[in-house]
Amino acid sequence: MLTRVFARAPACAGALALAAPASPVAVAPGCHGDEAAASKRLMARVRREHLYESWTKTDCLQYFLDACSARTVDISIHEDHAARCGGDPATSPRVDSFRVYRRGGRIDRYDVANDAWRPCDRIHSEGGR
Repeated sequence: MLTRVFARAPACAGALALAAPASPVAVAPGCHGDEAAASKRLMARVRREHLYESWTKTDCLQYFLDACSARTVDISIHEDHAARCGGDPATSPRVDSFRVYRRGGRIDRYDVANDAWRPCDRIHSEGGR
């Protein structure tokens, strides 16, 4: 099950702490509502590296909690198809999945083709989408 973290990315990463969850669906396994720091780090990384700016605006992305453990938080990024972003509002396709480690700065990206988590430093060189 997924929990929506934020309906859209706030204008600046610092605003993340002030944003309230937008219509939680259900708490993902192991999540207890204290995952904001992991979400904030991932959102800042997406902005800093301009990961999806070749085809969308950062405020047209949604972040969902997929799973949590004592060490990691798994977050998926989906397209937001609200009127301001375009697309079919009945859908929210997954763009990417990330594993954010609670301690340290490590973020891994899920490599679908190889069914493996890979270090995030490889994302930018391989292209976003």
